[in-house]
Amino acid sequence: MGDAPLGSLTAVRRDGVVALVVEGEFDVNLSSPLAESVGDGSVDVEIDLSGVTFMDSTGIRLLLLTRSEVHGAGRSWCITAASPVAYDLLSVAGLVQRLGVPTPAGADSSLL
Repeated sequence: MGDAPLGSLTAVRRDGVVALVVEGEFDVNLSSPLAESVGDGSVDVEIDLSGVTFMDSTGIRLLLLTRSEVHGAGRSWCITAASPVAYDLLSVAGLVQRLGVPTPAGADSSLL
């Protein structure tokens, strides 16, 4: 096993919006790519977490820091989709409503 990150971040900028797609592991390895993608927070940010297979407290911290920075610049920030893994962790952390995390497709709503 190598030291290559097991997560990836793809950013697409258009008309003052940066759409971010996180896939695989959302951890410390994505902190620099995330910071570079958002820059000074002067863009609206949409984050797709539907491809996340692992997320730790660093992933949560990165979401909260990015949200704070973007909102501080008067811009909008939202999570557009979440995998069951990301949703479950954010739910346990009590952040689903605060961050407006959508319920993953196919989720058993009786467990939510």
